[in-house]
Amino acid sequence: MTDPTEFVDADRALKAAHRTMWGLGNYPAVAAEVVRELGPTLVRACGVEAGQRVLDVAAGSG
Repeated sequence: MTDPTEFVDADRALKAAHRTMWGLGNYPAVAAEVVRELGPTLVRACGVEAGQRVLDVAAGSG
């Protein structure tokens, strides 16, 4: 993808897919089946280490 409109179209398609997924209404199941694996990956990618404090915003089913 080199054309900026391709990026915009791809972003819109991704957002539409996300809206559909989350709109199914069973957030805890989606979180457990889809998002759960991302936590450890995100922690590693951010370089979070033992003893550090982080702010967890808008995460979880509550």
